[in-house]
Amino acid sequence: MRRRVLAIPLALLLALAVTAPAGAVTNGTPDGNAHPYVGLLVFDTLVSGVPTPTWRCSGSLISPTVVLTAAHCTDGAVAARAWFQPDVTYDVVPKPLYPYGGPGSGAFEGTPYVYPKYQSPFANGLPGFSYGDIGVVVLSQPVPTDQVSTYAKLPTAGTVETLPNNAALDYVGYGVQYQDKTFGQKPYDRWTGPRIRNYAPGQLIPGNFKGSDNLIKVTMNAGGDKGGTCFGDSGGPDLLGGTSTVLAVNSFVTNSNCSGVGYDTRVDVQARLDWIGTFLAQPTVCTFDGPANYERGTPGSDPSTGPLHFAWAPATGLVSGGFWDETYHSTLYHGGITSGSIGPGPTAALSFTWVPGPISYDFSGTFEKPTGEPWTLDGQLGPIPPQPVVNSFTSAGTVVCH
Repeated sequence: MRRRVLAIPLALLLALAVTAPAGAVTNGTPDGNAHPYVGLLVFDTLVSGVPTPTWRCSGSLISPTVVLTAAHCTDGAVAARAWFQPDVTYDVVPKPLYPYGGPGSGAFEGTPYVYPKYQSPFANGLPGFSYGDIGVVVLSQPVPTDQVSTYAKLPTAGTVETLPNNAALDYVGYGVQYQDKTFGQKPYDRWTGPRIRNYAPGQLIPGNFKGSDNLIKVTMNAGGDKGGTCFGDSGGPDLLGGTSTVLAVNSFVTNSNCSGVGYDTRVDVQARLDWIGTFLAQPTVCTFDGPANYERGTPGSDPSTGPLHFAWAPATGLVSGGFWDETYHSTLYHGGITSGSIGPGPTAALSFTWVPGPISYDFSGTFEKPTGEPWTLDGQLGPIPPQPVVNSFTSAGTVVCH
């Protein structure tokens, strides 16, 4: 009879309760600003065609716009956002700013990417549960240096092989911290704790094992001044003790009590470093910011206006997210820009979808890209049902690429 293998990814569904007195990663302490480059990530999936926050993870800012995390966090997501405050509880980021983001939330919108060689599962046994569990989120605007001025560092290839036995690790993340057994629920459902950045010391378990070219084994047991990681810490860093070097990203645990041994995906593999480097080697994101004006039907008869922000990847032309906050008849409509594309050339075709609620509107028009500023948009949005009319949409704003 084949023994059943239990491996549990550390991503945390947003339905899990996360409000309780302060705790730690597990058996750790609040991190404060000791590791400001570690952030909380929320990922959107499409629910009835609408991008909806679905799960959360942790990640490490390795440049002003690039966050390193786990592939099982980015896989299946259509959008992401990151917070770098040490405290992201509702006391600091009230509903609906968390988990939806938007102006005033402190979140940075981004686009998720999955390492092309990621597989789960890819072989039998615990080490075969996941391969290449590396993901990246490219933010649509850089995190200001007055918020994060130091970044996590990538290791050189093969660093793990050079470490002594029982090398010290530092775990940092926004995951749950303890089990509230008064719930009377299964172990996974008991996990709780506030959304704060926590730190705990850990240890690398020495020795080669099947899959050690892909994973490291780490201690998870509380005690001996050590701690561990748990749900919501996925994608967070295993730092070489006392440094900002990311040896691995948190991947999965072997039981719902988050105890015993954890398996984390090595970053110090040349092919993975090369892939991550493609996001660092050149500007990956351009953003457009400016006021947008919208007129329904006869020009001047029914106008609305509001700030427009969206981002796109110059290499692909794909619009990777943004928002337009329309004020219409004194009412504010916050709508996310969910998808779109910009063609090449100084006068490019542009299209995007705007979703302010249960319905969506498609924009199409031209994007003038002159040498100077401002860049201008001129096109149509809608039509808004049930009026089959041409609706003009114009904007002039600033473009920044980084």
